Amino acid sequence: KHARVHALERSGKTIIETDKGAITLTAKADRIDVTQGNRAIIMDYKSGQVPEKTKIKYGLAPQLPLEAIILLDHVNGFGTDLTPHTLRYLRLSSRKNPVEIVEFDEDTAQELITLSKKGIHDLVDVYLDPKTSFPAMMITDHSQQRSDIRWWNHLARASEWAIENDQADEGAA
Repeated sequence: KHARVHALERSGKTIIETDKGAITLTAKADRIDVTQGNRAIIMDYKSGQVPEKTKIKYGLAPQLPLEAIILLDHVNGFGTDLTPHTLRYLRLSSRKNPVEIVEFDEDTAQELITLSKKGIHDLVDVYLDPKTSFPAMMITDHSQQRSDIRWWNHLARASEWAIENDQADEGAA
């Protein structure tokens, strides 16, 4: 499989339209490679853990599928007319195995893109409803079962804040 680098740190956007309104989804792809068949491999460099497929599937780590949705927007997107083929994480570390590659093939990538399209549309519908408030984090008894809550909690980046706060507390001790 030969591919060439098409873009590094490329910003892109797309409009997500629903019955309740529209939002602009933006992202910056770490790297986009192009195969001989003019298909895209979207890559994300990780220094920490690579998200599990189930986390991506349930909207807890939607970065690459959302970048694929942006890539499919040939008008705005990343300025290309490519079709997503592979979603790939490259984990870089100073450990014994400094490079770990985790990739999702075309069928799995398409499944994750389809799920992410539904998830982002559902989320937009929920939050463009005038009756919906915008709390920093939503916690309910069923928060792990409701996709709209999982998506919002991920976008609120609460887990990152918790890690930063724990590290700050440890430094103060």
